[in-house]
Amino acid sequence: YGYYPRPSEVISAIGGPAAFIPFFAQLDMHITGSDEFDSGFLPVLMKVLIGYLSESESNQQEFANTECFKMIATLLSRASPKHLTLQVTTLQLIANI
Repeated sequence: YGYYPRPSEVISAIGGPAAFIPFFAQLDMHITGSDEFDSGFLPVLMKVLIGYLSESESNQQEFANTECFKMIATLLSRASPKHLTLQVTTLQLIANI
């Protein structure tokens, strides 16, 4: 198509920074017909979040003002530790550089 919206445009269209919260809340949901969860979901979600926050300081400020960091931290602390794969921790290290 040739047009790829910026992450902030997509997030704004679906409700702002709080739109991330339901995705983090569903990390432990099982794949239909299985007792397993999708181990690739959190890395993709983190990439989108990193892209959104890296886009501008105003995105970071809005995210902080709505306490989304606190909510995501709480949800991650309640999720299964199986989500914290090498792929996820590597993403977090890269984002901090």
